[in-house]
Amino acid sequence: MIHRIQEETREAVEGIEKGARDVEAERELVANAGSSLKEIVSIVNTVTDMISSIAAANSEQAKASEDISRNIVGIAAVTNENTKAIDQISRSADQVAQITANLQGMVGNFTLRSGEAEHHRSDVVVQPNGTLVKRFGSDRPTQYHPEQNGKG
Repeated sequence: MIHRIQEETREAVEGIEKGARDVEAERELVANAGSSLKEIVSIVNTVTDMISSIAAANSEQAKASEDISRNIVGIAAVTNENTKAIDQISRSADQVAQITANLQGMVGNFTLRSGEAEHHRSDVVVQPNGTLVKRFGSDRPTQYHPEQNGKG
C-alpha cells in the first residue's frame, strides 16, 4: 500500500510538473501572440497612415486637375475671342481696301490745279491717310479739299 501511495504520489508529481511545463509553454505562446498582435497593430497603423497620405495626394491632384481644366476652358475662350477679333480686323481691312479702291476711282474724276499745272488721274495717288499726292514732278503733296473742287 505504501508502495502504491508512493507510486500515485510520484504520478501526481509528474502530472503537476507536466502541467507546470504546459502552463509555461502556453504562457510563452500567449506572450508571443501578444507581441505578434502588437506588431500587427503597428503595421495596420502604418498602412492606415499611408492610405491617408495617398487619399490626401489624390485630393490635391483632383483639385489641380480641376484647376487645369478651368484654365484650359479659359484659354479656349480667349482663343475664341481672339479669333473673332482677328476675323473682325480682317473684315475691316477688306472694307478699308474697298474704300481705298473706291476713293482711287473717284480721284480719277478730279483735276487738281497746283499753280499753273493741272494734274490728272495718272499723276495722283491716295495715301492711306487720305492725302492726294502728285506722283511725278512735285516734292510737295497736293491735298484735295472738296470745297475748292471745281473752283479755279
